[in-house]
Amino acid sequence: MKTRYRLLISLILASLLIVIGQNVWAGPKDQPTVPPVALVGGQTCPYSIDMDTALFTCFTGDMLVERVVNLEQYPSVPDGLTFLGDLFKATTIPEGELIEVCYAYPTEFADKEAKIYKLNEASEPPTWEEVPGAEISGGQICVTTTAGIFSLIGQP
Repeated sequence: MKTRYRLLISLILASLLIVIGQNVWAGPKDQPTVPPVALVGGQTCPYSIDMDTALFTCFTGDMLVERVVNLEQYPSVPDGLTFLGDLFKATTIPEGELIEVCYAYPTEFADKEAKIYKLNEASEPPTWEEVPGAEISGGQICVTTTAGIFSLIGQP
């Protein structure tokens, strides 16, 4: 009889600890337990900065890359198109240095005619313009250009 009660009490305590443990682990304040991807990366060139969905490579000088989180401060994309990738602002020192910008390019993006666009801040109003010379290979789309604000844009 004592063994039966001990077993019953052990099962009840184990069940109670499991329920409490699950609630603590997955509690609302503990949900985002995976660290966020870096919002800013910088390095002396030659170097590549991996921003998770895009890869930036510089050849000379210094480069800083920031993930843009506030899209409202930038103009909308051309009619009939949508953002398919994150926005990044790349800065080089000295200005005008060439960088390579590569975005992940899964096969479904080919159907959406996705291209890398750069914000032309000199135009009034600023507009998104396709960066010419894109090369698609190995699941990436890459362009070589000067620093600026970039995104992967295509059909919805």
